[in-house]
Amino acid sequence: MNTEHLLLRDLPNELVIEALQFLPLQYLLDTVSLVSHQFNENVMKHTRYISLHRTRIKNKEYHNLTFLIPRITKFSGITTLYLDDIKKDVSEWLLTELSTHCPKLTSLSLQNNSQLTSFRIDDSVTLKLEHLDLTCCSKLANIVITGSNIAKSMTSLNLSHTPVTDSDIQHYCNHLVNLKRLVLKGCRNIKQPSLVNSNLELLNLRQCTELKYVQDVNCPKLVHLNLSSSKIYDGHLGTILSYVGNQLTYLELRRCSNLFSLSTSVTQFQLERLVTLHINHTGVTDEYVEYITSKCKNLEILEISWCTEVKQPVIQHEKLLFLYMDFSSEISDDLLVICPKLSKLNIASTNLSEKWLLRTMEDCYCELKQVNMEGCPNLADAQHLYESITTHFHDKISTTGNTVTFLNQRGRKANTEPAFSVTFSS
Repeated sequence: MNTEHLLLRDLPNELVIEALQFLPLQYLLDTVSLVSHQFNENVMKHTRYISLHRTRIKNKEYHNLTFLIPRITKFSGITTLYLDDIKKDVSEWLLTELSTHCPKLTSLSLQNNSQLTSFRIDDSVTLKLEHLDLTCCSKLANIVITGSNIAKSMTSLNLSHTPVTDSDIQHYCNHLVNLKRLVLKGCRNIKQPSLVNSNLELLNLRQCTELKYVQDVNCPKLVHLNLSSSKIYDGHLGTILSYVGNQLTYLELRRCSNLFSLSTSVTQFQLERLVTLHINHTGVTDEYVEYITSKCKNLEILEISWCTEVKQPVIQHEKLLFLYMDFSSEISDDLLVICPKLSKLNIASTNLSEKWLLRTMEDCYCELKQVNMEGCPNLADAQHLYESITTHFHDKISTTGNTVTFLNQRGRKANTEPAFSVTFSS
């Protein structure tokens, strides 16, 4: 093909349609759709994604939903619609309009709509929504989901930071039979819900600070569970895990202040498939850490940061990749870490010594990629530590192979400057 005088009309129509997906709504309506009949058809019938966050729309007319919605409903092929941060109650007519004019819509977001007071999806709504996000609709006191279409189509529901209650959650779990993801972060009216859903795979109850226990649990496919910052305690955690423990791959219990030893809850279950475990800011002990690393054969990520009862456990694991122990101030040099595949090690603000680090690296220097030692008083002299490492591993230092980066700032921050790097022969 001679590209010297290639015109836009010469491009395959499929390529033009794909390119149009990246243009803002205002430009699509006010400019592109007026270019030609072909472009107008491409815009109206084939645009799949529209985001209408107020901060991204320069024309103030587009902040007026009375002006905006009739234009949105011209897009008959739209599948994803973001109406985030629209400060108006749209519940009375939005779904009706979308059902009539946008039958292919499967994903709807109304995040940060502070004026939305009610939301109803009944049989009058013919949309087969798969994803619904009502995050931070703080005045949304009435969420009714009873439609037969939605009961089968909905797979993902996000009601984070809304006033939903225990009874609401029980209804959604029972009615939405194909629900796979339920996110309820920061819902402070949730205290003792009933969770029964045969297809649920992800349940996020992070920052549900009034959550004390779960009355009934039956989620046989649950693989991701987040109970961070809840008031749940050992015994009730054990009840939950007795129903879902053998399927879990991700468990997060950060800042669960009522979890102390965990001896009566987690330790009685095998958790054989668990890959990620976050138990920072809890009262876990050396015995628990040793138990979990010995029983969870597939564990790859373990976070025990800010755990003041962890002092000198033996952490021995064949598959562990990431180990976070930062700010666990009571950890001593008697801690033994034997993890040959360890890739990231965070010991920030601990009292571990240079001798301990050298001993630990002997088992994992071939795989280790990063060590965060920010705030470690015994590892503060980067030049001295560099010399000690190169001397200790003098026969393994190389110009090519595995490079280990040593950080003097928090390793999870972007653009962290390394204190130094050392390359070991593979």
